[in-house]
Amino acid sequence: MRRLIIECNFAREKSPYFTKIDMEIALLKSDAHVMMESRLITPGEFKVWSEHISKVGSQLGAWIKAINAARNQKR
Repeated sequence: MRRLIIECNFAREKSPYFTKIDMEIALLKSDAHVMMESRLITPGEFKVWSEHISKVGSQLGAWIKAINAARNQKR
């Protein structure tokens, strides 16, 4: 995911990267859930992981919103 974020930062057209990053976030959420079900992490750890993953999702949403606002201002 880090690589995608860096590539997105340098890319002129960011939309394809946003989709890929969003998919990576969904995979992280799924992996955390599987890890909890497999008892590799505790429910408390799962909660913490989920909160952090959700924050990353929120940051991505804010980035998308900022890019769209900048794009609309240019029109």
